[in-house]
Amino acid sequence: MHAVTEGTNAVAPASGGVAGLDYRRLFESVPGLYLVLDPELTIVAVSDAYLKATLTVREQVIGRGIFDVFPDNPDDPAAAGVQNLRTSLERVKAQRVPDSMSVQRYDVRRPDSEGGGFEERFWSPINCPVLAADGRLEYIIHRVEEVTEFMRLKQRGTESEQQTLELRLQAQRMETEVYQRSLQVAEASRQLKDANAELERMNDKTRELDRLKTEFFANVSHELRTPLALILGPTKKLCDAADTPAPIRHDLEVVVRNARLLLRHVNDLLDISKLEAGKMGLERLHLDVADFVRLCAAHFETVASERDIRYLVQADGKLDAWVDPEKLQGVLLNLLSNAFKFTPAGGIVRCSLRREAGPPPGLVLEIADAGPGIPPEQREAVFERFRQLEGGATRRVGGTGLGLAIAREFTELHGGTLRVESAAEGGASFQVRLPLGSVSAVASAEGAAAAAGASASPADDGEVSPDAGRRYALLGDAALAHVDSIAPTLVPGEEAPAPSVASSAPLVLIVEDNPEMSEFVASALKSSFRVARAWDGRAGLEQAIALRPAVVVTDVMMPEMDGEDLVHAIRERPELATTQVLMLTAKADEAFRVRMLRHGARDVLVKPFSVDELHARVENLTQSRKVAELAEANAQLAERFRRANIELENAYGELSNTQAQLIQAAKMASLGQLVAGVAHEINNPLSFVQSHLGTVVRNLGGMAPELEAALSQSARERWERANDRLLGMSTGLDRIRELVLKLRTFSRLDEGERKRVSVRECVQSVLSLLEHRLEGRIAVELGLDDEDVIDCYPALLNQALMNLLTNAIDAIEGSGKIAVNTRSRSDGYHIDVIDSGSGIPAPLRERVLEPFFTTRPVGQGTGLGLSITDSIIKKHGGWIEIGDATGGGTQVSLHLPPVREVEQREPLN
Repeated sequence: MHAVTEGTNAVAPASGGVAGLDYRRLFESVPGLYLVLDPELTIVAVSDAYLKATLTVREQVIGRGIFDVFPDNPDDPAAAGVQNLRTSLERVKAQRVPDSMSVQRYDVRRPDSEGGGFEERFWSPINCPVLAADGRLEYIIHRVEEVTEFMRLKQRGTESEQQTLELRLQAQRMETEVYQRSLQVAEASRQLKDANAELERMNDKTRELDRLKTEFFANVSHELRTPLALILGPTKKLCDAADTPAPIRHDLEVVVRNARLLLRHVNDLLDISKLEAGKMGLERLHLDVADFVRLCAAHFETVASERDIRYLVQADGKLDAWVDPEKLQGVLLNLLSNAFKFTPAGGIVRCSLRREAGPPPGLVLEIADAGPGIPPEQREAVFERFRQLEGGATRRVGGTGLGLAIAREFTELHGGTLRVESAAEGGASFQVRLPLGSVSAVASAEGAAAAAGASASPADDGEVSPDAGRRYALLGDAALAHVDSIAPTLVPGEEAPAPSVASSAPLVLIVEDNPEMSEFVASALKSSFRVARAWDGRAGLEQAIALRPAVVVTDVMMPEMDGEDLVHAIRERPELATTQVLMLTAKADEAFRVRMLRHGARDVLVKPFSVDELHARVENLTQSRKVAELAEANAQLAERFRRANIELENAYGELSNTQAQLIQAAKMASLGQLVAGVAHEINNPLSFVQSHLGTVVRNLGGMAPELEAALSQSARERWERANDRLLGMSTGLDRIRELVLKLRTFSRLDEGERKRVSVRECVQSVLSLLEHRLEGRIAVELGLDDEDVIDCYPALLNQALMNLLTNAIDAIEGSGKIAVNTRSRSDGYHIDVIDSGSGIPAPLRERVLEPFFTTRPVGQGTGLGLSITDSIIKKHGGWIEIGDATGGGTQVSLHLPPVREVEQREPLN
């Protein structure tokens, strides 16, 4: 046994411990009322006080279930103590927390020595879990407070004593709860301390990772800017050369645009790394901000025209301020490119600049669009680094998620603010508030301005600084990089093939939202294939269904539906079963490639790739498609042959069955005629012989008294033997007549009139005729349904029952029993005849329904009984079933259709 110390959640040995204390004796001696239960609610320990209060002894309760020892009073139907306690204990087992119960009424059983019966008690229980080190429940402490006197005083209405006892009870409960809460708070405090220590370690790691990330971005950005400069410089020089052919100039312009776009992303990463490292500063110059805004905004006019967007620039006059032109350019270009990306065709983009009186005075630059807008709950999140509202592979616009974060931080470097609201145009309105500049701000910039030979005084003649003029040169590549990031509208559909491509060439569908990548892929394939294009996954699926291409070349990251979902959708369409899918991805990830191949892609090509590699991959896929189409055609042909073969086999089987039925019908017709003739020929002389034999038997019987006295003993014995022979002859002739009757029934079932009869009466009538066969050795049990009226031919039904009961009697050697059961169900009426005889082997059960087949020895059966019964039941629209009886013997069941389904049928021939 283990003793349990309440509140410590610890279990100590029964003996030993500190100074050899006997914990069992200590626990049993505590003044409180305590029980200790194991998880199966078996009592493992009990205090002396609890035993005294419950009028029990320890040996009678230890090792027994609590509800076995303390049941409800059986004479009190309203008793609920056991149910309430069980609910509380189950709650402790499930939740591993203490559970206090309201005051409960229990009837304590008095010992027989005290007269027996029950004594009413009132207890206030609390149940506490005792957990092992691994959190497993080991014990439950059941503690109660005796409040019987309080409840009796309360019932008698002694208010002052009642209040005193109630306050004491509440104090005891509060003491228990406070103690439990203190334990929980201590545990929570320990866990919080550990969590804080772990969080501090994680913060140190995070700070170190942030520092390493910043250094990495800065190093990579610097390393990338040099090769990009060497790409842009020579390429632009070739573009501008007068002798560069137009097709080559077009390809070079694609290189320039994408190099500028790559440079923009590199610059964004470099700016972020500087901002995180605190190395980003301002170089303020005195600038006409209105003119600067007009110049920057003008670079988007071509985009507005191409996308059918109404573009308003409202920056009239002259508005001077001390700003960093490069940082202000970054703010303006990021906001404008963002507005054009999200504004649909026919929408509006507005760029406005105004002076704000303050205080303090400043400038307000507003970029508004007619896009989808930004929900209020996400208007701060859009300024977080790397955050994009449209994440994942289905985003509608590209980008790194740095533009708005850089714009806000550049604004804040100027001492300004950037926020987003709903625009009157229907989309988002980004509002930049910039101070005009103060003496302290200008003083901090004097050093840089003086070094450049410019005036840094706000009180000059108002002309724009020469340095600011030179800074305008920065606008070119930076503005074009933002313009290049806005994809033009892509027109989908099948394109006219190149003159060298036959109209029967395989069709390749290119699904790519980047127009220049789409054009690059199309140009690489046009020389050998017919080409169609779509700009997103959903349009690509529609095009694939309409055009049935041989190959689909698709990007992964696209709006509306990404490449992965497109592959799933294509593979779910049976008409696209042979369409091959080549995925283009920038993820050089083997796990991604394997996943795409499993999901139905036939090949994966990682960017960047060469024209030759792309062409070879698509060529291989078109050949694979031809093989797949051939395999599918072969499979369809094989399926057609298989179905045709099945149909032929079914037809042959039906023909064979029909032929067998015709032969059997002819045989049965001939047999019926033969049997009818034989029965007729036998019946006439049989009647003559029976008639005369009956006369002889009666005459001899009448002479018996006269001859009795005249004959000697020997003559009398011969007379008796002759008389027995005559009686035997009469019995034999009866059997011959029965055989003739069955033959006539077999050859022609004279059904007579069809009508409703009682099955009970039919059964009892047949049993009365066979009573002499039962001979007292066979017991008959009847289990007849109350509903027993059916539509039938009574004579035929009697014949069927007679045949079954006769077979049952013949199957029983010695004593036995026969049961006749009937049951009326929705599916029809059922009659079971069950005997305790030797039974019919399973292989013979189908044959016993054949005419003249019998399992009896020669001369003991005609083989017509079950065959005739089968014909009778079929005539009624039912069927016969033969099986084993429970305990041995045979069960023959007649299944007849419901009365409402019985129809008048033609007589059997």
